[in-house]
Amino acid sequence: MSRIPFFRGKPRAFVADAVAVLTPVLANAGEVVVGRGEVASALYFLVHGTILLHASGLRGARRLGAIRVGAHFGEEGCLLRAQWRAQLSADRSCEMQLIEADQLEALLAHYLEVGDELYSRAVDRLERSSLLEVAPGLGGGPFPFGSAATSGSAATTTAPTPFSPRGAVRARAPAAAPDPAEGAAAGGALPESRPRRSARATALSPPKRAASTTRLAVSKTPYSPRG
Repeated sequence: MSRIPFFRGKPRAFVADAVAVLTPVLANAGEVVVGRGEVASALYFLVHGTILLHASGLRGARRLGAIRVGAHFGEEGCLLRAQWRAQLSADRSCEMQLIEADQLEALLAHYLEVGDELYSRAVDRLERSSLLEVAPGLGGGPFPFGSAATSGSAATTTAPTPFSPRGAVRARAPAAAPDPAEGAAAGGALPESRPRRSARATALSPPKRAASTTRLAVSKTPYSPRG
């Protein structure tokens, strides 16, 4: 976890719950993590290697930037349904940890301050970067957090409930027996499950392409991931 600056300064309870739902993913050299026009369906933390951003998936496509160790990406897709105007692929063998979108939703709905922070960063990145956009019909995140959830001058508060890593979003799912690996993770250690080999095949669920897109970003500044 020391390689992931995102977790520094966060509440210990949040870090423990987040570690419990982290999934290790390996991407081979050249493997596509998020394709151009796709919406990332997970929050990714890059712990080894480099992710390159290219204008397209064609050979010789112009390189637009890179995401390096310690950075995270994908919250724009999970929270705002923003799609990439670039292809993200592994430069060499890359190791990532990810939190699936539904688990992220449950996590941030419980830890409102962290959710507010991540949501604000996603909005800021969408506004500043020319490599992210929201297509018609895809806009709007599934949930605002904290102060963003306040309507007018009156805010509705709800008593917090304990975060449940598995099945927290799907209310109809039957309760599952505690996972020993998650119990160990709650103590601060990463789950000992074997990393999956494909970030694209197992972690992403590409949305249907919209007929046309509306650019929300105005500036042409290169994409600069937050570390």
